[in-house]
Amino acid sequence: MTKQKSLAQMQREAQKAQAQYQRQLEQQRKAQEKAEKERYLASRQQKVDQLNQELETQLEALRTILETGLQRTIKFEEMVDLAMGPALIPPQPDPLPAPPNPQAYQMYIPKPGLVEKVTGLGKFKREQTTRQVQYNYQQAIQAYENARQVYNNQINARKQAIETRLSQKQTFQQALTTKQADAVTSYFSTVLQHSPYPSTFPPAKVVLSYNPETGELILEYDLPQYDEIMPTIMGYKFIKTRDEIQEKPLTTTQERTQKKLYEDVIAAIALRVLHELFKADHMRAIELIILNGMANTVDKATGRDIRPCLVSVQVTKEDFAKLDLTRVDKAVCLKHLKAQTSPSYEEFVPIKPLVELVVTDKRFVEEVNVLSGLDSRPNLLEMSPGDFEHLIANLFTEMGFKTGTTTISRDGGVDVIAFDERPLVGGKIIIQAKRYRNTVGVESVRALYGVMQDEGAIKGILVTTSGFGTASREFAKDKPIELMDGNNLLYFLAEHGHEAKIEIPK
Repeated sequence: MTKQKSLAQMQREAQKAQAQYQRQLEQQRKAQEKAEKERYLASRQQKVDQLNQELETQLEALRTILETGLQRTIKFEEMVDLAMGPALIPPQPDPLPAPPNPQAYQMYIPKPGLVEKVTGLGKFKREQTTRQVQYNYQQAIQAYENARQVYNNQINARKQAIETRLSQKQTFQQALTTKQADAVTSYFSTVLQHSPYPSTFPPAKVVLSYNPETGELILEYDLPQYDEIMPTIMGYKFIKTRDEIQEKPLTTTQERTQKKLYEDVIAAIALRVLHELFKADHMRAIELIILNGMANTVDKATGRDIRPCLVSVQVTKEDFAKLDLTRVDKAVCLKHLKAQTSPSYEEFVPIKPLVELVVTDKRFVEEVNVLSGLDSRPNLLEMSPGDFEHLIANLFTEMGFKTGTTTISRDGGVDVIAFDERPLVGGKIIIQAKRYRNTVGVESVRALYGVMQDEGAIKGILVTTSGFGTASREFAKDKPIELMDGNNLLYFLAEHGHEAKIEIPK
């Protein structure tokens, strides 16, 4: 009985121990599951923190667009190499191996032994072996000579490619030094296209026109659109109950802040472009920059592609050098430079550029080429003052103005009085046309402004077959004066069906 009782007690204790062990296992399992869940939740929260940090980094990059540009080092030699395109220089060939060592082959040529000397046996085999070794040596020599020829050809080709590249580089640098327009625009395009912007920005697209006579650089720079670069959310949050990472939408206040930041970015880009161009001008080619910031978008009303100008600014090298861009308020700085800016960048509300960039064929040639006799277009420089007068009057008539000509001035200029007959915004417009070969001086612009004031005109337009200097641009930029150079004149004539050319005769 006692023995049975003891056995039952042992069974109960064993069951109790087993149950305790199972409870411990369950506790360990639950603890492990809890730890794994905590690690998982921590990793999910870490992912959210990472996403929020990336978003903040993106915003900080947008806030420091100008500062990043100011810190950029622009190396002239590097920009020249990039502007020229990749150098097609063959790689350095592998080292040429040492030529065959005749002594190494000599050791394989057997010498006649005593038996051969006495009996002549083995002579044939020895001579056969000697001939084979000599043949192998000659083959090695030939292989070496072939390898040496290939090596020398590769070295010469590389040397020739390097010399050609250096010659092309010297030619390009000489073109920059002498301010040849094609070289200058290619160089400055490269400077802007290799400017490091945040990864969300599209590749920079720029079109430039350079006048070596006046040092005037006009460019259109494509601005990034709001949806391309601005975050559309304020951040991320982790919802534990649903194991879900959720985007936090922008509040109304934050949307206004984002739009304000986008305006700041556009202003920063404009100032940064100007800064980088002046900074990269090692050859001192630029006296005046006219920058038009453009947007490529779709007109929601018509569904057609449009290219509105959102910011337009012109500034001389002298005036820009007076700015401390590390301390400016960007929008205020643009206003100080008398820039035209869109009232709403993100809605693509256009403004009129201070100067429109018109890219056409070269309008001035030193000599009339052989085929010029076959060109039926009238040369504006060879027209009589009367014909030139009527051409200008007809052009503005076709533009929608009511025009009338006055007298022909002694300097070849023609005065045209035009009337914009629209109510409220219309009025008298004074147009003066200068059939010049040389750059129009600022005194002509001042004279036009005086005539405008005397006549009570709302606007003045100075048209020339040549171009305008920096002083003329600066005088006109904050006044109701439009300057139409020869390039623009040809463009507008062509737009209204009048084909013409401007050629300087011999």
